[in-house]
Amino acid sequence: MSADDLKLSRREVLIGAAACLAPVPWSFDALAQVPVTSPAEVARIKGIVLGANVDPFEMKDSQGVLGTNVDPFKMRDAQSWAILSKYYRGVTSQASLDFAVQRPTYTQPLRFHFTDVLAKFARARDFDFRIRPMVWWARVPAWFVGLDNAAAKEEWLSYVRTSVSRYRGQATSIECPFEAIDEDGFGLRKDAYYIRMFGEQALDLFYNTAREADPSARLVYSEHALEYAALKNDRRRLAVLRLLERLLKRKVPIDTLGIEGHLWTGQLFNEGRFRSFLAEVAAMGLEIHITELDCADFNSPDHRRDLDVAAEYARFLRIVLDEPKVTRIYTHGMSDQYSWINRTKFYAEFGGRRADGLPQRPLPFDNDYRPKPAFDAITEALTNAPPRGPVKSSKYTAE
Repeated sequence: MSADDLKLSRREVLIGAAACLAPVPWSFDALAQVPVTSPAEVARIKGIVLGANVDPFEMKDSQGVLGTNVDPFKMRDAQSWAILSKYYRGVTSQASLDFAVQRPTYTQPLRFHFTDVLAKFARARDFDFRIRPMVWWARVPAWFVGLDNAAAKEEWLSYVRTSVSRYRGQATSIECPFEAIDEDGFGLRKDAYYIRMFGEQALDLFYNTAREADPSARLVYSEHALEYAALKNDRRRLAVLRLLERLLKRKVPIDTLGIEGHLWTGQLFNEGRFRSFLAEVAAMGLEIHITELDCADFNSPDHRRDLDVAAEYARFLRIVLDEPKVTRIYTHGMSDQYSWINRTKFYAEFGGRRADGLPQRPLPFDNDYRPKPAFDAITEALTNAPPRGPVKSSKYTAE
């Protein structure tokens, strides 16, 4: 069977995307020919990219292992791909390029299939394409911990070079959610293995290596828990500002601060302090990306939680989109069914369970890919955002 045999008509794609998206055969070529009007197109005109961080589970990899059996030319369940195509203009893999995921054992060969699929999808759709060859404090390969500093440095940076070079000239941004700041904002994390091993120089090593491997991509440092008004959030914002100042003073090639945007309903929010933080980052000459947007609802009763989540999206986006240096908004997934909040023990252990035991509804689409009030909140916020000017969202077309 050829790719042409699997092509969809324009009507098939639009009907499928509009009404719960019953599974249909499709191809990249067919999707590339479909003109799409969506919040992401509104965002593009304003100079903003609306994207999604996706993973193999959401993109219908039946094994859920790094996309090893994902082939969109042959897939019959196209819901997630059609939603991505219709409503977004950017894509990256959530964690498939995580060092610990790629190298769980010393002898494990690197597996890039899923990210390769996303890169191909991005080319077909003229999407913003990002990569996240990340090191995360909460996930470190056991074999890596046993190495001395010199061997660990060589293994880690070799992986960074390999993964970044593979997508050189394709990725617009290279993001690493180091989350290097202590949870309470008192300096650097003491529980981050990379920081314990290399100190703050871990960031220098990563970003200098990434810049050598791809000189044209934007380099993003991402951090969480910067949004709210608790004293620890104030300390964390200040600690991030001081960290960025030190990195820039050392000429570490960071171009962008990534604010993860893991929101919660029912939290205290200080608009003035958050606006000031965004302005201080912008004054450093950095872009700002929202890199993992979602909203936990464990503080909201079941009958009201979709509206509470939407209100939290609206409140947050109204502020961040007022800052002209905010140019990327990436949701951390698309459908509630595949949210990390519902699928990972880490989030539950962090204190994010609902008292009634129900799965949370943190994303723009429900389990059946129907738009929720959160989707409407994102659309309205982008519609009302001050324009930055038209933007080309990918590197495949000259800007």
